[in-house]
Amino acid sequence: MTTWTGVDPADYGLRRGEARVGDVTLRWAEAGEGPIVLLLHGFPECWVSWRRQIDALTTAGYRVIAPDQRGYPNTSKPQGVASYHIDRLVEDVEGLRQHLGAPHIHLVGHDWGAIVAWFYAMRHDAHLQTLTIMNVPHPAHFLSMALDPEQLRMSWYILFFQLPWLPAYLLRKDGARNLRKTITVDRIPGTYERDDIALTAEAIARNGVETLLHWYRGLLRLGPVGVRRRLQRIETPTLVLWGERDRALHKRYARPPVSWVPDQRLRYFPRASHWVQSDESTAVSEALLEHILAHP
Repeated sequence: MTTWTGVDPADYGLRRGEARVGDVTLRWAEAGEGPIVLLLHGFPECWVSWRRQIDALTTAGYRVIAPDQRGYPNTSKPQGVASYHIDRLVEDVEGLRQHLGAPHIHLVGHDWGAIVAWFYAMRHDAHLQTLTIMNVPHPAHFLSMALDPEQLRMSWYILFFQLPWLPAYLLRKDGARNLRKTITVDRIPGTYERDDIALTAEAIARNGVETLLHWYRGLLRLGPVGVRRRLQRIETPTLVLWGERDRALHKRYARPPVSWVPDQRLRYFPRASHWVQSDESTAVSEALLEHILAHP
């Protein structure tokens, strides 16, 4: 198996996984046996952001798969914005599901992983047992968010990330100081192991930041028309978990439109920031398990 260049699951007592999926080689952390729960991380993190949920899920009898998504340290990093079109990100998940031989999966996403999870559910709803979303609005809200001055002030960095070379340079410089700050900002102190932060930032800085920024560039190039064309009703039981102290995304967009997601539950976490699964790791794990166990 290829040498891993990012955070190594073996260092945490977990199994490694690897498969060629389309045009990338996906690599993931894996633990447990049983029905599959697939965990999709956000920006700028990696599989290790799910460490506490992995423990809870495996103890409850599930096989947990937590990949580094395309462009991230352990997985292939194709060049060019077109390689990070939302359709390709979705098909990475579908290709992984097929590789695992699972007719149905429980899908969980945070941040960018949640965006991928929304679009996956709209395209491959029949393969989902449950869907859990953390701190990302349903895509039907995207146009309203783009026209909301308060939301634009909160998410200004998305426009900044459209610039060439400068955002990547600033995130990497001074030993990835800004990258570390991005990973840690607003977290409740003591809820995220400092070693995990350091290893994640070092791995991303060492392997390149530009491909991570292509995720943002690809979504903006999709545009409102492209988003609308992909909107489909999701019948899968859906749980949305939302940290109310998210400084980038307003909680008014937390609840999905019932017309698009009829079977839904929303739970707020008043103390938690955008990084809800670390800020409230025990409560999030309990809510996630309750949702999954209710739909075996």
